[in-house]
Amino acid sequence: MKMTLEIKELTNLVEEDRVAEEKIRKAEEKASKIKEEAEKKAREISRKAESGEFLEDEEAKKTQEIDKKKKSIEAKYKKEIQNLTKVQKKKFENPVLKVIEDVLSVEV
Repeated sequence: MKMTLEIKELTNLVEEDRVAEEKIRKAEEKASKIKEEAEKKAREISRKAESGEFLEDEEAKKTQEIDKKKKSIEAKYKKEIQNLTKVQKKKFENPVLKVIEDVLSVEV
């Protein structure tokens, strides 16, 4: 009976060891893939830096970003100008109409 328990315990330990080795293998594969991707990106950045392409890409990105912000600001202020123009027109029309009415109502 004691021997059976020891065999079962040994079998469980062997299985745990196998599972642990499999986890280690998968982790090593994952780490290897991450390392390869990082090296590839580093080589690409280095190549772009050496050729000047990196600066061109960054300049293009910044130009696009600035153009996008410029359009956003223009749209915002265009809307505000339109609103202010409407308010101004309304506030100007009423006094002008009153003056015209007063002038027309004066008897000569």
